[in-house]
Amino acid sequence: MKKVVGGVAAVVATVALAALTHYALVWDGFAPRSKQGGYYSIGRWSFFDLSHLDEWNKAAKEKYGPRSSTAIRGKNWEAYVEGKVVETRAFSSKPAIAYGVFMVPQKASYPFEVSIDPQHIPDPEFTTENIKRYLVGKIPAQALEFDAQDWRLAHCHSPEAPSFGILNPALRLGPLDVCLIRLKSERSGTLVIGYAVVYGELWTRPLSKRICRILAASWVKSMMSRPGVNRPDFVGCLLANRANETSDVSAETPSPHFFEVRDDTSVAVLD
Repeated sequence: MKKVVGGVAAVVATVALAALTHYALVWDGFAPRSKQGGYYSIGRWSFFDLSHLDEWNKAAKEKYGPRSSTAIRGKNWEAYVEGKVVETRAFSSKPAIAYGVFMVPQKASYPFEVSIDPQHIPDPEFTTENIKRYLVGKIPAQALEFDAQDWRLAHCHSPEAPSFGILNPALRLGPLDVCLIRLKSERSGTLVIGYAVVYGELWTRPLSKRICRILAASWVKSMMSRPGVNRPDFVGCLLANRANETSDVSAETPSPHFFEVRDDTSVAVLD
């Protein structure tokens, strides 16, 4: 009887430990929570790398003769001879660009566009037009009550990777870009928004909230180290997970998480 009771106790303890671990790592349950509410909507663009197009077209003419032709069909390049496909090559995807709007009810809407390509510089007017074109009718109209002159991109940079603690051995940070969005209307406010790629196995995806909180806290400190940057009001993290550097990004959907930045510069989860 004692063995049975001991076995049941061991099972209960194992289940409790697993539940506690899940609560701490997946739900990030012990993290501070904000009393404010937030709303966001995000879209994305992917671009295909066409840099080899001229080279492939030239090679096809040399290989198949002057009667050959080439065309782009969806994500592929194809070579034809007398109307028949004789060769197909897939285009690789370039880093995606994420755009959207983050709204704090009764306060402000923060439009944004951010990429994992540090050379990408958003144009507020172009970004505003695209946000409204793609999100109108899909989100509350109140979230789109802004114009290009209501916000500006104050600064962007690529900060150093933070420590992920016990997750360090399983995670490797890839490309990222972090920007500061500043509102120019009377509803003064700032949003730090970042797009990061983490290389790791699929099991790391459920940990996105915890990973984003660590990244968000480090981005706030990094941004505040820049000249003339005060404590931001909010910080958003768009986290993409890939197995490795060569993974296709065309179907990639970043996991978004947003946080309130407190007076002591700590971050609180906006659920």
